[in-house]
Amino acid sequence: MSVRVITTGGTIAQLLGEGETRHVSGNELMTVLRKSADETGLPDVEVQVEDLYDLPSTYIGPGEMLEVAEHVANAAADPAVAGIVVTHGTATMEETIYFVEIVSGPAKPVVFTGAQRFQQSLGYDGYRNLASAISVAASPAAAGAGAVLVMDGEIHAARDVGEVHPSATGGFQSLAYGPLGRVDSGRVTIRRAPTRDSPVAGVRRPLARVELVITYAGMAGDVISAVGGLGVDGLVIAGLTTGAVPAAIVPAVQDLVERGIVVVVGTRCPAGGVLHRSALYGGVTGYGPELDRLGVVLTDLSPVKARCRLIALLSSDLTADAVRERMQSAG
Repeated sequence: MSVRVITTGGTIAQLLGEGETRHVSGNELMTVLRKSADETGLPDVEVQVEDLYDLPSTYIGPGEMLEVAEHVANAAADPAVAGIVVTHGTATMEETIYFVEIVSGPAKPVVFTGAQRFQQSLGYDGYRNLASAISVAASPAAAGAGAVLVMDGEIHAARDVGEVHPSATGGFQSLAYGPLGRVDSGRVTIRRAPTRDSPVAGVRRPLARVELVITYAGMAGDVISAVGGLGVDGLVIAGLTTGAVPAAIVPAVQDLVERGIVVVVGTRCPAGGVLHRSALYGGVTGYGPELDRLGVVLTDLSPVKARCRLIALLSSDLTADAVRERMQSAG
């Protein structure tokens, strides 16, 4: 059995120079990693490398995410492949991993990893993270976990993980529930099973356009109206507290819903979720009960992941009502 490593670029493979930047290939990474296998805990498995992109992850959008999902699915269909590793820049990794999780619905382990430090930096973490990711991809303990992120020795579920610090080696965390497990010198330990959202079948191009806005004190409704005028298919709003929006934007939100645009509200809080309250706050404009009545979807997904799911759903054959139901069931 083998592990397929799909590279997309990012800090893990980035070399900085005078006036230029280049990414090293997956084979270059593996050559160095094999020389230090004892120190990094690299398992004794065959590794196949597929260089897909050579991009900083700030260049990766939904189209590239779909292509990554397609390559992951192709690799998973190979009987000789035990698991897949995707190396990715950290800027958008939490979005790509969730998109791959819901679009490919992997039965085999799919492990995302990257680096918070550049290769020329003291404390470069890329080789250790890659070795740990390969260990998880090859481990029977990861069977059924779907897409996970492995950084700094921790294993995180695609649905839960987010970047909470832009440069710390432990900058990816699952604030609400904690990691699934750990990797120590190649030894994989998983202590809990992840929550996995239902996969979205039949996602195809062109992908739906879904925008995201964050709420804030004093937000005006014309902001929402302006976004609605861009030809969007859906809008995700990072709401306040447990899923509320400023009262001033409610008429604009209602207008979008009445025009057939799917509007989803989550919370901008980094942990916790929305509350569907049937009694509390029932008379307060902008809170859950009113949003429910307007046809707005409330979700516990983080705003960036809610956007990924809404793009996938709106890019399938589902009706708008089915999209709303599937978004609701995801959190």
